[in-house]
Amino acid sequence: MTAVQYRFLPPIFLLLSGVLLFFWSVRPDALDYKLVVYLIFPCIAMALLSVPFETAIFCFFLYVGVEGAAKLLTRYNPVIHVGADIIVALLVLKAMVSLVAQHVELPHRFPFIVKLLSVHVLWFLIVFFNPYALSLEASAAAVKLYVTPALLFLFGLALCDNAKKMEFFLLPWVIVMGLHLVIGLYQGAVGPSSVTGWSPTYGKVLERFKGYPFRPFGLTSNPGGPAVYTYFVVTLVMRGFLKSRGLFDRLLPPVMVVAMIVMLLLCQVKSAIIKFIAAIIFYLVLLIAGRTRLNTSVKKNAGIFLLVCGILLSVGVPYALNTLSTSYSENSEAINRSFMAFDTNVMTQSRKGAFERFWTYAEQAPLGSGLSRIGPAVARFDSEIRESSYFKEVFFFADNLWVQVVVDLGLPGTFLITLFVVLTLYAALLAVRQAEDTDSFVICAAVFVSLIAIFSGSYGAEPILYNPEATFFWFFAGAMFRLAHKELKFSGGHA
Repeated sequence: MTAVQYRFLPPIFLLLSGVLLFFWSVRPDALDYKLVVYLIFPCIAMALLSVPFETAIFCFFLYVGVEGAAKLLTRYNPVIHVGADIIVALLVLKAMVSLVAQHVELPHRFPFIVKLLSVHVLWFLIVFFNPYALSLEASAAAVKLYVTPALLFLFGLALCDNAKKMEFFLLPWVIVMGLHLVIGLYQGAVGPSSVTGWSPTYGKVLERFKGYPFRPFGLTSNPGGPAVYTYFVVTLVMRGFLKSRGLFDRLLPPVMVVAMIVMLLLCQVKSAIIKFIAAIIFYLVLLIAGRTRLNTSVKKNAGIFLLVCGILLSVGVPYALNTLSTSYSENSEAINRSFMAFDTNVMTQSRKGAFERFWTYAEQAPLGSGLSRIGPAVARFDSEIRESSYFKEVFFFADNLWVQVVVDLGLPGTFLITLFVVLTLYAALLAVRQAEDTDSFVICAAVFVSLIAIFSGSYGAEPILYNPEATFFWFFAGAMFRLAHKELKFSGGHA
């Protein structure tokens, strides 16, 4: 096939997907939703395989941003549930074929971080066949937690050899954030009826949160899900303003930041509120500390940004909150609950006992207790856990990164992941310090703060294991590691 013919494959596949979706929206009873998924997903996957890696990863990030809604709309279709993992696997296959076809010469010596990642994957394969394992399916379910992210790290490492290239991959996250804001604020203004009409699955999810004020879904699968994006995307939005030139570029970022604040108050995710504020402060501190590397234009834009945000905060936020409280009565209670994030007694009591649970579980199974005995996978494999001959008297409770990892991978796996994360965050800091110009510094500082914000939630959650944070963290950890080690070379241009 010639290059000209090859170029037309992606739009053909996407056009087929669009026709199917349009037909289904007009005649929803004519096609079963499962059949639609099975027809559309291969078309989208083939379209991604038919474009350059950069475009495929860009689109993949967009998919991750709306994957949650896709799960609920298709009633947790199994293909959609592992859709991100399927796409990554296909991209890896494409990379391997490209390496062979283009006769790309691999580096004679791989950096230590890649070797460490290989040891991590090797240990996962060993744990995969843990004698305590529930089943082959239960072990396979953990691939999306511990292997898929590792592959994304390699893509980031290979594709981002300068800050400008890394900046290209930030745009889809800002786009997704904009979608969550528009749809989430609409849902907050209308209430539960804004989602229950989409799919009965939304109603089943809301039943688990009876007694609490309604939280917007946005395009995620969880009530309050948009809050997860706010704290690691906010610095990316601020970065866009600092580099802005036109009126629209200067108006959109402050509006988005203020909309994020309103969204956070509706979502009632207290930890996200704290991380959102901390990310903004930390980013500003980095910019002030590196002010000698900022040109006059960026300094001027920073001042304008703070001024516009101040005006919008003093006028726009009170108006928006009053309007939302009037449009849906539960929003007043939601906003009051969100302000509990500033109650030190409430926050200090949250997630207590993680350290004690870590050592208790480590003593019971120092080499791991079998994959999928902890975390969200418990609901899927509940019957197998109950019928298992091991750990009948134990209920593994996570809400902490190291607690989940020690149950899944044991102490060796916990050590490997901790070492890996520490080394990549240190490399990200080096990338900020080594930035050679204003644009690179502003971009690297924004990504570094986002990585820190994600990892900081590890005490009360497992952010680097679950999407969307996991996809962002591992890919951009690889990108920042590459920027900190510019001596790394990959022959052949692409991954």
